[in-house]
Amino acid sequence: KLLDSQASGDFLGEVLYNRRVTYLREVFAGYLAHYNFNWLFVLGDLPRHHAPDMGLLYLWEAPFFFLGIYFLLFGKFPKRTKWLLFTWFLIAPIPASITNGVPHAVRTINFLPTFQVFVAIGLFTTILFISTLKYRLLRFALFAVLIASFLVNFVYYLNQYFVQQNYFSSREWQYGYEEAVADVRKREKDYEKIIVSDQTPLDQSYIFFLFYLQYPPAEYQKEAAAHPDKKAFGKYEFRNIQWDNEKVDEKILYISHPSDFTSRKNTLKSINFLDGTPAILFIEK
Repeated sequence: KLLDSQASGDFLGEVLYNRRVTYLREVFAGYLAHYNFNWLFVLGDLPRHHAPDMGLLYLWEAPFFFLGIYFLLFGKFPKRTKWLLFTWFLIAPIPASITNGVPHAVRTINFLPTFQVFVAIGLFTTILFISTLKYRLLRFALFAVLIASFLVNFVYYLNQYFVQQNYFSSREWQYGYEEAVADVRKREKDYEKIIVSDQTPLDQSYIFFLFYLQYPPAEYQKEAAAHPDKKAFGKYEFRNIQWDNEKVDEKILYISHPSDFTSRKNTLKSINFLDGTPAILFIEK
């Protein structure tokens, strides 16, 4: 677009599509993304960063979060307190906004505990207001709704985090390496070379194999120094597997995600994620 604008003499286009303006626009969009309601309270971040089917904060906290901001802004709080909390809240996403993959929960951990402070102010003020209501039955009903909302959301969170997360998110935590290494240890004597994918979801696979094989660190360091251009040790080599271009050799074992194999007729072992979908295959070509 910039080249087209330059060729046609479009001055406005040259300004708008200049890379510096584009960078600034992307950074600003990344900054604002961290205040997205769905990201905070409904959808959450990457599966690794939160319980499945939940946001980063409890849904019941949402109204108290906004009320807390309102009461802090217009309430009788010291100006220094207001400046501290709002400045903290507004500058927290700046470091993450200049990176990709935003919004990002881990890179904005410095948000904490501003959300909790806002929620606490909103909740405390609401409780004080309910306590002043004239009708006892109305007070009881509103407190019952508050407590029930908290309990339902909290129990749901416990189930999602401690029960459902293993099932839904085992792929995100690179599940299957321990079982794969235990099995390949029994087979390695039958092969001259074992090639393991290092592509997602098996990225950094060499680290897991080193760990579970308990490969001697000193020995690995020597081998790595001798061949700095590739990840390999012993019989193991870690790289991108291009199945149609790989050699046909019974002395080579290939280990990768099913998506890397155009043919699976010589599958020796299949390791599944906890949701039952295939995670890692052992195949001969």
